Amino acid sequence: MEIQDEFVDMASRSARYNDLEDKIKFISGDLKDIELIKNIPKVDIVTVNPPYKLHNSGLINLDDKNAIARHEICCTLEDVVIACRILLKDSGRMYMVHRPDRLVDILYTMRKHRIEPKRIRMVHPSVNKAPNIVLIEGQRDGGVFLKWEPPLYVHSEDGGYTKEINDMYNSDTIS
Repeated sequence: MEIQDEFVDMASRSARYNDLEDKIKFISGDLKDIELIKNIPKVDIVTVNPPYKLHNSGLINLDDKNAIARHEICCTLEDVVIACRILLKDSGRMYMVHRPDRLVDILYTMRKHRIEPKRIRMVHPSVNKAPNIVLIEGQRDGGVFLKWEPPLYVHSEDGGYTKEINDMYNSDTIS
């Protein structure tokens, strides 16, 4: 679900280009519209890439269409988690990509809305740099258990992609 029509169109074109239009559906709408969310069939998996930055943090250019994607202007982290809770089937999984500096907010909000954090993996731009992305898996009404995955390093010391990243880019895992 995306609130900006042009991004829905872009995602739909990408799905068609990759022959995935039968597997992935994009909906133009506001995830805060609870009636809309409740009318979407329940799903096993929701992937989310919510706005990373709090509404009142950093410089915001409201004319920039990416500002809505980057800042909590149209929705908050809590709005995203609430929508996921409604959309997920029992024991369904939510997968989120976010920033490590919001980790406490993310875990608190997930647990508050009964999506139990299950796995966390930090993504580092390179071996000697701090993580700049966190990947989180949560389960709707899941039991309490959290697994920390090993870090994912994007670039090796020589500046190229690590073997793990190369393997990801060269895999055919979507079926």
